[in-house]
Amino acid sequence: MPYIAPDVASKIREAKALARSNRSKRNVIVLIGYLLGVGGAIIWNFVAPNSPPNPGDKVFLGMIVGPGAAFVFLRFFESRYIAALARCPKCGYSWEIKEGRGVPHSEVMEYWDKCPGCSVLMGDEVLTLSLTPQSIESIVGKAKPD
Repeated sequence: MPYIAPDVASKIREAKALARSNRSKRNVIVLIGYLLGVGGAIIWNFVAPNSPPNPGDKVFLGMIVGPGAAFVFLRFFESRYIAALARCPKCGYSWEIKEGRGVPHSEVMEYWDKCPGCSVLMGDEVLTLSLTPQSIESIVGKAKPD
């Protein structure tokens, strides 16, 4: 197993946790946009039931306006809610998690075994092994009497 210093391994773990946290914050804001859009459409249906003849049009409009407002909100106020971006502790390569159908697997941080910028290993299993204290018996194997 390649050697990773424990301090670097802990920083890598923190950066990966930050990337996951940032993705969760963005997804929660978009979910709130969807819920507010659909909730607004339902309230609109109770307040003015005959404004567009079809109640499905209101829900469809709410499902467009709500997430659209959430994306605009993220565009302008993202730095307020997401203070630090996840970056490689060695080279500074961005580890922010990209999502969507058009994003190739090579650009999704969760599929990486090593950093594309500096090739430092970043798999969870490797980090766990480098952070746990190793003994000679666990590396070589304990001799069992016959």
